[in-house]
Amino acid sequence: MKTRKVLAIIFALILVPALFAGCGSSEPAAATPPPTSQPSSSSSSTPATTAPAASGQTGSEPTDTGSDWPDGPPLVIGHILDLTGAESSSGLLCQRSFNFAVEALGGKFAGREIQIIEGDAGGNAGTALEWAKRMVEEYHVEAIFGPTQMGEKTQVASYVAEAGVPLVLYNPTPPNLLASENPWLVGVGGSSAQSPSVMADYSYNVLGIRKVHTIYMDNAGGMAFIKPFVSAFEALGGTIVSAQGCPVPTADFAPYFANMTDDADAIVSWTSGSDAINLLTAWYDAGLSDKLPIVAPFNAGFLDYHVMEAIDGRNPAITAAIEGTYVPIAYVYNTGTPENEEFVSMWREKFGEVPPGGNLPGDIFQSVLVFKTAVEDLGGTTTPETLLNALFSVDITGPVGHVNFNNAQVATRDIHIVQVTRLEDKSFNYSIVTTYKDVSPSGYGS
Repeated sequence: MKTRKVLAIIFALILVPALFAGCGSSEPAAATPPPTSQPSSSSSSTPATTAPAASGQTGSEPTDTGSDWPDGPPLVIGHILDLTGAESSSGLLCQRSFNFAVEALGGKFAGREIQIIEGDAGGNAGTALEWAKRMVEEYHVEAIFGPTQMGEKTQVASYVAEAGVPLVLYNPTPPNLLASENPWLVGVGGSSAQSPSVMADYSYNVLGIRKVHTIYMDNAGGMAFIKPFVSAFEALGGTIVSAQGCPVPTADFAPYFANMTDDADAIVSWTSGSDAINLLTAWYDAGLSDKLPIVAPFNAGFLDYHVMEAIDGRNPAITAAIEGTYVPIAYVYNTGTPENEEFVSMWREKFGEVPPGGNLPGDIFQSVLVFKTAVEDLGGTTTPETLLNALFSVDITGPVGHVNFNNAQVATRDIHIVQVTRLEDKSFNYSIVTTYKDVSPSGYGS
């Protein structure tokens, strides 16, 4: 059966000759989406086959890696992301990573040319929902990838449950969505319990942390990462000294740190985007960097490279204090596995650098690879129920590591403990410390 294969085989037989053959346009064919401002589901525009916008993409055109497949009709997929708004830095990386993955994997799956409908949610859950409706009802996509934000996910998940279209989530799935028993959610990006539970174990059993303050975004996103940490940490014998939820957005975090006592070992925190910048700045300004180190239950949005770059622009002393911070992450460029080495080589060939410090490049590639594997296992057939079952049957090893579903909606996967570091080119990334293998969707040790 084709499903049980490793990425190294795919690279050896398909990807490498595909990536470096020929010259010309470097993009997979993509359907031009409707305007990215608040979309109207009544639009009747017809997509054209033009390249999607993807910053920094140059290079050679992949040949048709589906040479063993007869040409079939285009395979139209949707991608909902945040190209504007507070999460635009992550959204732009999502765009670049997604388009690169489709290109590097050949631009055709089972002989069907990939066309991408791209929708900018702008950080707005209602806009994400409208995009999902347009993608399904107007452009007849056969699957949707993204979005990354919790509110957007909830809205889109409710819609695909009615529409009967797979929603492939390439970053962690929150428990409340799983509790909805929505069969159309495909959690390739794992669950929001995996990284925090690993970080709780590492904090308690390796770093010797016993008492912590917590400070977090007081919304579904913040709670999705703080709650699993707290549950796992307390089960190990740890103590939560104080817990503070913060509204979104919060411009001034100083009051939250003003009354923090030093009878704890660390501060467990997760916020995202501009709030992460403001929180980490206030933590340093309060003089806590030498007293209460930061423990991150999840990296994305909080200690990603773009957050570090923004803070570095304000005050390099803050980033110097953050360097060395331990953080859990599903993808890091230097794991050294053959599958990841091949992926990093292709990324470097394309962009002239290693994948930036964050989970998105690897996680998105892995999700697109899962989708490609499912489509080719079906011989190019993509009727909704058949495609959904094929996605849940995939068991592969890719740049992120081993991923399989084990009769669940969310993938079992590896979680790495890394430290924030600065590379020789002065960019921010991570150095790997250890790896927790095959962490269950319900969390480490469960």
